[in-house]
Amino acid sequence: MTKAAKLKDFLSGSFIETSVERVLSATGAILPIVFETFQSSATGKRVDIRLEELPGFGMNVFSDGDGWLVLVPKGMALRLTALLRLLLPYYTDAEASPYYLNSPLDEFNEEMFWTPPSVAAIFEDYDSVEQLRRGLERTVFTRPLDPANYWCDIEGMVNIAILYVLMHEIAHITNGHFALREGIERNFALSDFNLSQDDAWRCLELDADQSGTWNFVFLLALEAVTPPFDDKAFTRLAMRAGFAVPALLGLWDHRKKTVGAFKKERYLPPTIRHRVFAEAASLAVAKLMPADHQRVWDALELDGWKRCVLAFHAVTFDLGTQDQPKEKLLWPLGSLVYGGLASNAVLSEIYSEEIDKLKRFRAWRKTLIL
Repeated sequence: MTKAAKLKDFLSGSFIETSVERVLSATGAILPIVFETFQSSATGKRVDIRLEELPGFGMNVFSDGDGWLVLVPKGMALRLTALLRLLLPYYTDAEASPYYLNSPLDEFNEEMFWTPPSVAAIFEDYDSVEQLRRGLERTVFTRPLDPANYWCDIEGMVNIAILYVLMHEIAHITNGHFALREGIERNFALSDFNLSQDDAWRCLELDADQSGTWNFVFLLALEAVTPPFDDKAFTRLAMRAGFAVPALLGLWDHRKKTVGAFKKERYLPPTIRHRVFAEAASLAVAKLMPADHQRVWDALELDGWKRCVLAFHAVTFDLGTQDQPKEKLLWPLGSLVYGGLASNAVLSEIYSEEIDKLKRFRAWRKTLIL
């Protein structure tokens, strides 16, 4: 492929699809090791992973009796590519200490907000991957970007985000969540554990986030600790994970609010999900990787998160209010806001409440006869 062809491939986001296919193929081959290592209930069951011509935002999981099928939409990879193309030019020193809490949309009527046309394609619905690609090519992919600076970073971050989501979905399978859904829908004995149905649905996601993060780090560890150990490779993984996972959560947060999900108690703020990821990843690194790497991971992951939040706001500010309709408010990308130490204290309280519910949920799960 010529340099010009590679550049065109990069600018359109097409190269990501081939890269993601390699990640999915490698992950599928390694899953038996994951199941055996963590003594998963899915041991011996077939899990097929496919990259499909779907324009959606998230993965779909199906059971065919003998095993499981995980469908990964190409649209997810393209949307992540587009979002990272927006964010990475604003990757600056994270001197501030942002804490992003609730979305401003929780306080305002969503009809008041306006998404700039130059980025709306990332969050809109499309009937096909090709329609999505054309929408991105007309808007986001026209923004100036030096491929030499971001080529490898975008590819690496998209792959990390896809792997994180894939491990989340695999955790739904291995933790028996699909069987638990009937019990939640029937509200079976949840009140005995002081849980509502909405609490239980949120706990399903937190449980998958926590377990999935362990498997996610385990797969990263397999690459990072292959002798001879490469400190630079580990550093790149930590830096990219620290930026990529919050970017993914920002993408989902914005999308869920566009479809009104923030009005439902089943919705988990990205803040909580990120903190679950950060703490679970830190513990997993300490257990699965060589000594002293937990400290490096924690510092780089936190730095990446701060840089990502600041980049979200820098993009929003840079887009400004040009062509903004009157009486409309600029919709922050990712719908994230941040404050000072007070916000951190509030976040800690909310997080503690959700983790306590997760513990009660797991106790409820043990009593359920499936």
